Amino acid sequence: MKRFGLVSIVLSFLLFNSFKIATDDTGFLSVVDQAAIKFSRPANTTETKVVTNDELNYQYALVDTVSKIEIRYLVYPLQDLIKKYSGSHADTGQPLIDPNMIHTNLLLIYSYRIQDKELNIQQTMPEVHEIPHGTVDQEFNADWAAEVTVQPCDEFGQKYKYCTMFAMHKENTADAFIMYLYNNKDTYTELVKPDYHSLVFKKK
Repeated sequence: MKRFGLVSIVLSFLLFNSFKIATDDTGFLSVVDQAAIKFSRPANTTETKVVTNDELNYQYALVDTVSKIEIRYLVYPLQDLIKKYSGSHADTGQPLIDPNMIHTNLLLIYSYRIQDKELNIQQTMPEVHEIPHGTVDQEFNADWAAEVTVQPCDEFGQKYKYCTMFAMHKENTADAFIMYLYNNKDTYTELVKPDYHSLVFKKK
């Protein structure tokens, strides 16, 4: 996979650092509402502590008490950034990037940051699997979605061996990331199906 430009990486991290992180149920639901997303809490789940780490902070987490899969959520409303980008920014002193053009880079950056570097000796970027647009539109009311699977580092993964990060984007609305952490690749697909649509963009 080709490496993306340094400018895009820097701008994406600047954007990431500008977001406010909500780390409780009330705060997360407020962010989700601002992002015009409907949150449906998966069955058989219970809240679990958000783990502070140096790789990727997230806002909310659940554990499926049946499958033992942990589900972590990170949602970014884009409205304020869209306003800043669309307005006059000649005097900001910084280059700005269209918030609608960074979701792919963010997915790459986040998945790269959380992966175990000792297992990725060549430091290659994770492989992104984009989901067909028809499926994205019909099932998530989104404009784009993709997923990446990595073996996470100990700090982020804790007790889990694998992490599949699902990302979706809706133009001028929000970016959302769901991280599924688990230990058995053979049973993951079947077990996670009931939880896969916990975030869906609202229809206008």
